[in-house]
Amino acid sequence: MKQSVLFTAIAISLLFPVAVQGTGTDSAAYSVKGRWVINASVSLYRTCISGFPILGLGMREGLTTEQHANFRAAFSYAPTCHLEVGLFVGFQHYRYVVFQMPIQPGFNYGEYHHTAAPTFGANVKFQLLPLFVKSATCRWDLYLFAQYGGSVLPHFEIELTDENGGRGYLYQDVSHPYFNRYRQEYGVGVGVGYYFKNKVGLFGELAAGNFSFFPYFSDSNVNFRFGIAGKF
Repeated sequence: MKQSVLFTAIAISLLFPVAVQGTGTDSAAYSVKGRWVINASVSLYRTCISGFPILGLGMREGLTTEQHANFRAAFSYAPTCHLEVGLFVGFQHYRYVVFQMPIQPGFNYGEYHHTAAPTFGANVKFQLLPLFVKSATCRWDLYLFAQYGGSVLPHFEIELTDENGGRGYLYQDVSHPYFNRYRQEYGVGVGVGYYFKNKVGLFGELAAGNFSFFPYFSDSNVNFRFGIAGKF
């Protein structure tokens, strides 16, 4: 996870000067009105890491969590100087464990696997600075945003092999949300960005909502995301 975030930060640092060098300056049109905004970003989402639950104590016992990288590319269009609407796609890193039949009573055996899940959704932004700053050369963005999306997990959190070789689960209560492969995320927040030469910039966003695809095991209600963006 740390290596993925570090790689992304390095890549942004290396690509950013190149992108800026290749852009021109149009000081009369720093507004987003009538333009496409494309960005790439990374965040850390809390992920359920399967341990070895003790039968009879419930699903949460024996489980731990850690933060994994969540990568995203977003595309939006601004019909006015205040409003942007768009979509995003990406992927989420996580790992899961497949339990095998106990070698002897009381001892579970599991194998860890690493994978990625697709993420997707929609967002809307409301630019605040045009309400207060009338300069056409303002390089800053300050906005409120709302988003909704989800992920389709290729695996449930906890799987085991039953005595017939089929897949099973520790508890067969389908009312619990971990039996649904589709997991949702949503949030509202504030973002800030700074653009160089009117086309390429850096941004950060702070949001409150649900940012864990494993809410039954580990809630994550505050999220920070950063990345690089371009206006075209």
